[in-house]
Amino acid sequence: MDARVGFAKSLTKLGRTQAAIDQYNRILRLRADDVEALNGLGWIWATAGDQALHYPDKALEYAQKACKLTMNTRPEMLDTLAAAYAACGKFSDAVDTAEKAMRLADRSSQSELTREIRKRLALYKEQKPYRMRAVPHDQ
Repeated sequence: MDARVGFAKSLTKLGRTQAAIDQYNRILRLRADDVEALNGLGWIWATAGDQALHYPDKALEYAQKACKLTMNTRPEMLDTLAAAYAACGKFSDAVDTAEKAMRLADRSSQSELTREIRKRLALYKEQKPYRMRAVPHDQ
């Protein structure tokens, strides 16, 4: 994995969302089809707890592109696509996509990812999007 992608993922986990967005955008300026950066930005824009960082339409566009580039074979990319569908209010698509992601994760023995997707799938079935916890200040 590219060091910059790893750094952006770490920033996301630390709640430094804007810094992560900046890193992903730098990556995409260099490599427009970087699936990890597309997926990372799609995830943030679909699930951001901070409304100022929530861009469902962009999330859907980036997640669809990442899934297309990986031929729908990576459960984490499909998970992001499901979250983006839910963020756009397309809950039927979110449910279908999350179920596919969960099956793929389960088949590849990614039990933690399978559990996480299952939790989000329950939200989508209730017509609720998944949102990351908002962090007060990006440092």
